[in-house]
Amino acid sequence: MTSSPRASLLAPFWIAVCALPAAGGCQCRESKPATAAVEEQRNRDLAALPQAVGGLMEQLAAEASAREKDADTLSLEAVVAKSGVAFEAPQQMLGRTVLARYCASARSNDGLTVTVCEYPSVDQAARGAAEVTAVRGKVSGWQAKQRKKSVLEVVARSDAKPESVASVLAAFDAL
Repeated sequence: MTSSPRASLLAPFWIAVCALPAAGGCQCRESKPATAAVEEQRNRDLAALPQAVGGLMEQLAAEASAREKDADTLSLEAVVAKSGVAFEAPQQMLGRTVLARYCASARSNDGLTVTVCEYPSVDQAARGAAEVTAVRGKVSGWQAKQRKKSVLEVVARSDAKPESVASVLAAFDAL
């Protein structure tokens, strides 16, 4: 039985490729596991949020009905109205993924996407802001601010007007 020179080169390659994961050769992740205290706090934060039986639509409905209209909760609608920037109609987003009670997002014609997430408490909003920063903080043109029980995210495209970004940030700060 004869083998081709090409086959003799491919065999060691495939053996190495298949053996690498089994040997634990992938050292690409350097993240440390969450401490027990952080995990416990995250579980408490999730327990404070509305939880619906069913799918995504039921969860969104539960989050929408759980919104609070108090002085410490800043809504996307209020930010958009105060900013003076023209936005399309807001759309609800899943809040639970960033420890929020409710989230909504809107896009402007001049290159902005604005999201406001509402939280049950100021402390949970701070933890939510850290979660949002960890998840989306490396996106170009992205910035976030926490104020009271809400977190604002702004993503500006490269063609976004700087005065529109400034107006949205100022509106959030003024509420």
